[in-house]
Amino acid sequence: MHERVSARGEILVPFDLESARAPLEDAYHAGIRAVAIVFLHGYRYPEHERQAAALAREIGFT
Repeated sequence: MHERVSARGEILVPFDLESARAPLEDAYHAGIRAVAIVFLHGYRYPEHERQAAALAREIGFT
């Protein structure tokens, strides 16, 4: 996954949700059923974390 938001909320590297799909699916197929979604500065700018979490739930993570 590639994404970078500055401490001021400037998007330095845009979030590509589809780049998260393959690693999450690989982890799920390996038997992992829980995942923590944590992005730098996500406490202030949580939208990308929310998108990644929704994708994880769609894949089957609890």
